[in-house]
Amino acid sequence: MRRWCVTLLGACAIQASAAEDAAAQVMQGSVIGANGEGPIATALVRLVDEDGEQVAITIADDRGRFRLEAPAPGSYRLQAERVGYRPAETPLLRATDPAGTFDVDLVMSVSPVEVEGVLVRVAEDQADRAVR
Repeated sequence: MRRWCVTLLGACAIQASAAEDAAAQVMQGSVIGANGEGPIATALVRLVDEDGEQVAITIADDRGRFRLEAPAPGSYRLQAERVGYRPAETPLLRATDPAGTFDVDLVMSVSPVEVEGVLVRVAEDQADRAVR
């Protein structure tokens, strides 16, 4: 009998934990270019709270898609960054429904990165071919 009670309590704890995980507010969408450039792969996407503290982070896949979970109901912003683009940020999103989903597209504009000249030196015995 005692063993059965311990097993039942353990199962209830696992069930409660799974319910909490399933109740997270989901923020998902795509990172896309502003002028029809299509999806922006490998953009860094952050979920930040009202104080600007990061609460979740991910990297957009090769189709620019991302998915993050808010830890609790509240107000959040999504931010996206990638080299060669201006950062993007949403206005505050109110995540009040624990089982809800926000579908959000983050739009980024091209912003070329200037790189100073690069000098490359290779020993002749290490070069694959000569450039003249």
